[in-house]
Amino acid sequence: DRSGHVAISRIAGADVGSTKVRAGAAVTFHKTSHHYQIYFGQATTASVKRQYIFVDRHSARFYRHKCAVIPASARVFRLFNAGTTNALLITFTRQLARQSETTLKKILALIFTLLLLQACSSISLPESTAASRYHDNIGREDAQSGGVRMIPIKTPKGNFNVWTKRVGNNPTIKVLLLHGGPAATHEYFEAFDSYFPGASIEYYYYDQLGSAYSDQPDEPSLWEIPRFVDEVEQVRVALGLNRDNFYLLGHSWGGILAIEYALKYQQNLKGLIISNMMASIPAYNAYADKVLMPAMDQKVLAEIKKLEKDGKYEDPRYMELLMPHHYAYHILRMPPDKWPEPVVRSFKHLNPKIYVPMQGPSELGASGILEKWDRTQDLGKLTVATLVIGGQHDTMDPKHMQWMAGAVKKGRYLYCANGSHMSMYDDQKTYFDGVIRFVRDVDAGRF
Repeated sequence: DRSGHVAISRIAGADVGSTKVRAGAAVTFHKTSHHYQIYFGQATTASVKRQYIFVDRHSARFYRHKCAVIPASARVFRLFNAGTTNALLITFTRQLARQSETTLKKILALIFTLLLLQACSSISLPESTAASRYHDNIGREDAQSGGVRMIPIKTPKGNFNVWTKRVGNNPTIKVLLLHGGPAATHEYFEAFDSYFPGASIEYYYYDQLGSAYSDQPDEPSLWEIPRFVDEVEQVRVALGLNRDNFYLLGHSWGGILAIEYALKYQQNLKGLIISNMMASIPAYNAYADKVLMPAMDQKVLAEIKKLEKDGKYEDPRYMELLMPHHYAYHILRMPPDKWPEPVVRSFKHLNPKIYVPMQGPSELGASGILEKWDRTQDLGKLTVATLVIGGQHDTMDPKHMQWMAGAVKKGRYLYCANGSHMSMYDDQKTYFDGVIRFVRDVDAGRF
């Protein structure tokens, strides 16, 4: 089929030589005086490019060859590439043709094994396969720079540039990643490299204005939610994303931004993913006061509160207390000295000139510009397919995030039982299995 997989239930017609395989037929054996031929998929004799793949009987090693000289001792597999479709013609030598019907049943079992091997990429497929198309950069203006584009952004304070990087190629699935902070970086999303390419998901790293890879204007008036929403829309237009392919994934502060964008521009979206973010900062602060802080070592909490009261947020003792007693439980559930390098790098690059005015200086709650942000009453306006992700040990209330999935018109909740705020790291398999399943379900019309 067009995705490069071979499925017996999807056989189409094929003309190969003088043999006609009826469309919709099951596996068809054609016996000649020399061999059996077994046809899968579809092909035409006109402009068929043939590759021969030989399988050694004893070592089961695969060899590719482009000539028609067939060794007498080989089992031959002809893989056809006809435009956008693939056909598999398996030819068994005369020696196999002389076997009994029982042997033919064994042959069928062999066929299924080979198809499984093919699906697992043991056979090198032609250039028209899904994997090859995923890495196809033909016609991409960002090919020379490895997918990187600096996108010009218009703001009330002038024009600036933001950094983006594309990975992969998929015409129907394109995910734009909105990092947290505010003013962290795309870098902690690098875990996506281990999962999205294998799922043929095209995705875009993006540093928002003010973050490390993008311009960092010293203009405090720019750090407002509506201005960030307008920026995301300008990035979408520049990248050519639309409702037929555009998925928006926002994590933490990026989740706030994703919600705000969807409320204004959901007509542009194919899917929305809100990762580890509640729909209300007041509710988040209440959860921290009533659940997270009472569970801490109270002596440690008292010392942290004293440092905050005295405004000593830059005192090394502040983070010395927070890292083992709060971050390691609720931000990323690993010993701080074992945190993945992309996370450490991203946090190191966080821009405090934006983070503090928007989030506030305290790490036990939010204040600043975001203090009164609340969209709980507006979630019902969202009709786009939505995935909400919550971790059991998150700084955000997992029950609230589960409620969010039910508040939107078409929602699903992904619960990471071992996850915290960075569930893409400390409950990684659950996180990515769920995200990929959601994206594929929406793309296939199953959501």
